[in-house]
Amino acid sequence: MYLKIVILFFCVELYFLQCHCDEPTKDQIATISTGVRDYGRSKGYRHEYWYTGLQGVKEVIELVAGKLNKPYEPFSLDDLKEKLSRYRYTVEECKRNVKEFLNCLFFNQAMERLIDDLYNEYSCDQQDGISFDGLKALLGRIPAGYNRNPPKFSYLEDKRTAVPYKLSKDFKYWYRNEIFCIIFEFFFPGSRVY
Repeated sequence: MYLKIVILFFCVELYFLQCHCDEPTKDQIATISTGVRDYGRSKGYRHEYWYTGLQGVKEVIELVAGKLNKPYEPFSLDDLKEKLSRYRYTVEECKRNVKEFLNCLFFNQAMERLIDDLYNEYSCDQQDGISFDGLKALLGRIPAGYNRNPPKFSYLEDKRTAVPYKLSKDFKYWYRNEIFCIIFEFFFPGSRVY
């Protein structure tokens, strides 16, 4: 009986170690930075603001995987798109996006409650946050009486919203800072480092 309990405990520990991501170490962050820089240099990019297509993003991931010695299963571009579209936003990230949408620094308590209620509605009782579509719907439900200056919210300004937005619109180019975001989400899902 004791052996069964120990085995069960071991299996539960393994499950939690696999499902809950670790934050990347400083060495891993430096390795990722070096890998992205090396890829850019191998393609002849000498400046900081280079971009590549989704195939290039896949190549960067493969390069960084080798540098990190991280195992991964081979994937297609469709698999990559599907994985990247699963990013979930926390309530804090939603509030930050609403502040940018409204062009304000603080909320009153009524707005705070409204955002919490909308977040709970769109998260559908999932513990890991809301999807990009849920975030867009949440922003669309902000009452018209609030100041929206600038009138158009740019999803491309924040790399956490730029990646799923570009996927939804079939953008062809991915910038270096977005590639960092993609790599962290690929190897450290749920990490909020970037």
